[in-house]
Amino acid sequence: MLHRPLLALTLVGVFCSLSPLACAQSTLAGPQTRVEPKEVRSWLMRIHDAASHSNFQGTFVVSAGGTVSSARIAHFCEGSNQFERIESLDGQARHVFRYNDVVHTVWPQARVALVEQREQLNSFPALLQVGDDRIAEFYELRSQGADRIAGYEANVLLLRPRDANRFGYRLWAEKNSGLLLRADVLGDRGEVLETSAFSDVSIGVRSQPDSVLVPMRKLDGYRIVRPALTPTKLEAEGCAIPFPAFSRSAA
Repeated sequence: MLHRPLLALTLVGVFCSLSPLACAQSTLAGPQTRVEPKEVRSWLMRIHDAASHSNFQGTFVVSAGGTVSSARIAHFCEGSNQFERIESLDGQARHVFRYNDVVHTVWPQARVALVEQREQLNSFPALLQVGDDRIAEFYELRSQGADRIAGYEANVLLLRPRDANRFGYRLWAEKNSGLLLRADVLGDRGEVLETSAFSDVSIGVRSQPDSVLVPMRKLDGYRIVRPALTPTKLEAEGCAIPFPAFSRSAA
């Protein structure tokens, strides 16, 4: 039901391999307050909408298993169109460009470009898929006051699973826009398994779609790889998800 941020998944799949990390939790202001179930979805939809409809750019860091990976990310929205650019700052140079559901992953030194059309692609840093109406059945949401992330005031929210089959999450959402500034993935004892957060970010920047579209068009001299994808269902492959409200999510 809840999905890790797109950038975190991109860093796992493209930039590095991550494993659990236990780290200290920040000191949060204010007492915990339980949020009514009817408000849970509205909170998460606000985060989802901010990820889809805000213009922002900054440096994003993922920490897990003693490994830290960082990337520069920019997201622009013009009408119904979304543009995203991710540049790895560690290891081999990699650039990810997204125009709606078309994604180009480019390795400049190797002169290789992977061109994909992805379905069910969530904009970073969205957590909620539209249609997840039963989320309050499986998570309890608590407000943990306020904190400051990357220079912005943020509301801090704890998503506590109601069973042992799901991760917990601690979320820092920017107060004005709702943009997710930080997300911690929590284990069953409340320990932090993974942290993904902006170290710096500018919200409300001028849209620059050409910074995404122009590199996507300039692939002369690159070896183009277009993977052949065959739609299938888990049931057809003999697999099943035995827990309610779990679904396949695209990386």
